[in-house]
Amino acid sequence: MFPDFLKVMQHLFVYGSLLFPELIEKLTGKNFSFLPAVLFGFQRLAVKGSDYPAIVPEVNKKVDGMLVLDVDRKSMMILTYFEGDEYRKDDVVVFSENKNFNATAFVWNENLKLLEKFDWDLFSFRETSLKAYLESVVPKTVKEFRNLQT
Repeated sequence: MFPDFLKVMQHLFVYGSLLFPELIEKLTGKNFSFLPAVLFGFQRLAVKGSDYPAIVPEVNKKVDGMLVLDVDRKSMMILTYFEGDEYRKDDVVVFSENKNFNATAFVWNENLKLLEKFDWDLFSFRETSLKAYLESVVPKTVKEFRNLQT
């Protein structure tokens, strides 16, 4: 695969807070197309004491998510900043619309003991955290990211 700096546009597989298009739009200032997608060979787990999930490799498991199409380099940079150092970007193959797509996914890069033994709850996030992310976390992230760029 190509190193990130050579990728002009890439697809991104999302499975947690970035499943909400309004969050990605507020982070990047852009509207992207989304497709329902499945990532095989991984499992989504809640992060202990947090309102976001992680994915880790796990044979015979799958993660339902969305494929964000044609993410530009600058948008990928801010999304990477938003995800933080707990995650690494991995090249993955996801299944959507009866075909495979090459994509990038944010994969847990920390100690597995920091993860719960159960799946993250999308509906709970929507009800208890999404508003705070849109009103506080995302604007703070965008401001910090801009300050790093200057």
